[in-house]
Amino acid sequence: MSVKDVAAALALGESVRKLMADFGVAQPTLARLKKSDYPGAEWLFEQVWCVFESDCSGGLTRVIEALEMLKAANGNVAAYDFRFYSIWEGATVDGAAKEMVQSLGTDTEVLDRIKAMRQYAASVA
Repeated sequence: MSVKDVAAALALGESVRKLMADFGVAQPTLARLKKSDYPGAEWLFEQVWCVFESDCSGGLTRVIEALEMLKAANGNVAAYDFRFYSIWEGATVDGAAKEMVQSLGTDTEVLDRIKAMRQYAASVA
C-alpha cells in the first residue's frame, strides 16, 4: 500500500459522482423507453435506479460512501470502525462493539480494535 494507491482510489470518487449525475440526467429518457416497452429498457431502468438505492447491494452510492469513509479514516482502523459501525450503520458505540464481536469474533486483535474504536469515539465526541 502506498500514498499513490490511496490517492488513486480517492480520485475514483469524482468519476463515480459524474457517472451518478449522468444517470440522473438520463432518467427521463430511460423512463420514456421503459414506458414504450422498448426491449430491455425496463431492466436497464431498474439497474440504473439501483445505483441510487441505499439497500441495493453494490450500488454506486455504496462506492461513494465507502470512498468517503476511506478518506475520513485516513488509514486509522479505529476511525474506520467508528464511522462504519456507529455512523454508517447507526449503532451506538456499545452497539458497534457488540456488532464487531458478532461479526469478527473475540480474539485479542478484535478486542484491541474495539478498545481503539471506543477511544477514538471518545476523542471525537
